[in-house]
Amino acid sequence: MIQIYLSKALAGNMKPILSAELDIQPDGMHWYAHLVTLPQGRCVLAMEEYSRYVMLFTDVDFDDISHFPELFRERLWREVLAVCMLDDNSTKDVLGALVDQLSIQQVYRQGYDASVMAHLRDVSQHLEEETKKLGHLPRSQEDAFNFGLRVNDVERHRGGSSRGFRPLQLFSESWLGMLEFSYQQIKAHALSGSPDNVISLNSRRH
Repeated sequence: MIQIYLSKALAGNMKPILSAELDIQPDGMHWYAHLVTLPQGRCVLAMEEYSRYVMLFTDVDFDDISHFPELFRERLWREVLAVCMLDDNSTKDVLGALVDQLSIQQVYRQGYDASVMAHLRDVSQHLEEETKKLGHLPRSQEDAFNFGLRVNDVERHRGGSSRGFRPLQLFSESWLGMLEFSYQQIKAHALSGSPDNVISLNSRRH
């Protein structure tokens, strides 16, 4: 499960997909999403809580926001496979299936985290500066991803710690760790002779 906490401004634009309080679970991956409004247009920044990895969405249809969960799922799939840089196609398939499995259920609610929001504001400032130079927001998913690569490779700090980290590195390492855990589960099921219901190895994208 992925839980996405929306800023107040963004929640107002995403009322059709907001979840009831009873749907919230303590587990799962947590993201925070923020609406950015610039003279060149509106976009959404979504940041993963643990790694502070951010994804930029400039192609959000605010008139039909019901499509956003699938847009988020598709972009997450593509970015995870891109940043993990796996060479083996079968391993890519397993990782892609893992992303699919974790992102098929998404829960949206209004929420706030001061530390994450500080990082989101910093990314928003970088976006504003780049947009001024270009004269427009990143126009394609590839352009949005390349913007993300730049800001995700900037050293960050949190909790007053002097020890820095790079979101790109943490994000890729966390997914590779989940991939290794999935392989261990698959191996355990194979050795036990039980049906493999841990993860489908068939990716839905080709």
